[in-house]
Amino acid sequence: MIEAWTACVTHFRTKRGREPKSAEIFLSHSPCTTNDLSPSVAETINGVLYPASCRGKLTKFFQVNSTMKWKIWYALRFGHAEGLTDEQLKASFPNIAIQSMQREVADMAHL
Repeated sequence: MIEAWTACVTHFRTKRGREPKSAEIFLSHSPCTTNDLSPSVAETINGVLYPASCRGKLTKFFQVNSTMKWKIWYALRFGHAEGLTDEQLKASFPNIAIQSMQREVADMAHL
């Protein structure tokens, strides 16, 4: 998603005639963190250095695209998040709106 974001915004702008104001991300699992075994590696995407872990990359991505309102929905918990309560999970993703989706929603999205 991060790699294709510029194309997504261009397409939205072409179809809607304006910039997007908000976006919701639907994931099969909660984003990995640096506390998990083998988190995603740091990498440069479109000239921006994104840190290790999915949480790190999303945090950076949301900072780079700070004019938008973001929300992450996930179907299942991944790694260290499996042992957390809902409130602990939200606290471990500071400044990110994150919430589990109801099973029916995940099933409709085929996650």
